[in-house]
Amino acid sequence: MENMNKRNEINATIKKEEKLPKPTLADYEKREKIENQLSKGEANDELESAYLNMMNSFDWSTRIFEKDGKYGLVNSRGEILVQPFFDNFMTGSFDEHKIGSWVVAMQNEKWGVLICDGTGSWLIKPEYDFIGYPNTITHVYKDGKWGVIDLSKKELIIPLECDEVSSYNGFMFENGIATYSKNGKTGVINEDGAFTEAIFEEVECLPEEVVKVKLNGRWGFINDNNQYTQNEDDAAWNTYID
Repeated sequence: MENMNKRNEINATIKKEEKLPKPTLADYEKREKIENQLSKGEANDELESAYLNMMNSFDWSTRIFEKDGKYGLVNSRGEILVQPFFDNFMTGSFDEHKIGSWVVAMQNEKWGVLICDGTGSWLIKPEYDFIGYPNTITHVYKDGKWGVIDLSKKELIIPLECDEVSSYNGFMFENGIATYSKNGKTGVINEDGAFTEAIFEEVECLPEEVVKVKLNGRWGFINDNNQYTQNEDDAAWNTYID
């Protein structure tokens, strides 16, 4: 529960470390123009430098605001993303949310996932004691057990039967790989939602290498079918660095 406590410490916070100006409408238009150029493959050193400078010169983060003891979200453009109907948010100081983004929110002492649609509609109703950062695949905690949920499908892909799921400051994956434990054994998950059964004694996930797993005392790999293999040529699971 240590990671959960660390995550809770940053709930409902506003960036204090560095006071940067909020962007104006003209700044947003300039940013969008550069992003469009970059998305069209027009990248060059000058354009990338201009984009980096712009992103570092303004505070683009979402702000939590309060009304009558409840909280909502407003972005740096002044657009209301979530109305002030909720008890808390699990969001970092530097997070930037947009219309359509997902955000973890609390209501009646339980966590769910909201859609930032101007009001705050539940994607996942508030029934959990903890929800990780709302990437498509994330981890949840309820009644003393962990599970893994696919938010795009709104369903648990690994039931609430796990003793632990890996967590890195609220993020489930590191280098695209996560692990979970059940009954003293470990399973492996990748960020696309593919996973193995929890059958391994050990898992080794070194950056930019194939994932190694130990089964019945022998090291091997994971193939395209998410099964154990001792043939390195069949290894399909790799780690990477963004």
